[in-house]
Amino acid sequence: MVVRWTSPIVELFPFDVIGLIDMLGESLGPEEYTKRLADEIHQVDHVDLRNWADLVFNAWEQRAGVFIIGNGGSAATATHMSQDFAKSLHPEDQLAN
Repeated sequence: MVVRWTSPIVELFPFDVIGLIDMLGESLGPEEYTKRLADEIHQVDHVDLRNWADLVFNAWEQRAGVFIIGNGGSAATATHMSQDFAKSLHPEDQLAN
């Protein structure tokens, strides 16, 4: 299956080559895709990631709010992350036994 993103419509086409993704004119097979993903993940600054995680954890400990904001497609990512937090970061005294 080829997943083809075209603005503003997402089109799905059946295809014989499993794992071939054509996005914005670039085609990647499974090996190329996972290599590119790994390359991007290796660029994450671990100190910044740890600092961000500590801020979120400290907010959780203090029962403070965390605002996650995005614009356009990032708004969908922000909404998704907010929902993940809402369903999984409840203080222990709020969990059902």
